[in-house]
Amino acid sequence: MSIVTKKGDGGTTKLFSGETVSKSDPILDVVGTVDELIASLGLAKSLSTQAELSSEIRSLEIDLMKLAACFSKKSAADEGRVSKIEK
Repeated sequence: MSIVTKKGDGGTTKLFSGETVSKSDPILDVVGTVDELIASLGLAKSLSTQAELSSEIRSLEIDLMKLAACFSKKSAADEGRVSKIEK
């Protein structure tokens, strides 16, 4: 099974919303950075021996995933989630 279309992507990609944006669009940097943060938190959670800390990290991971989804839709981020993450 081949996944190569031989058409190229023209330097664009689609967001979750279906909108096509340039691969240099800053929103992709934001989503990528949030994704890297989620991965780092996952590592910290896997190394933690404290159940309460692991639970708090998991909650933060979920909030960040929702935030990344908002960015990839280019919709306004939920102020409540942003405030919670800032704490």
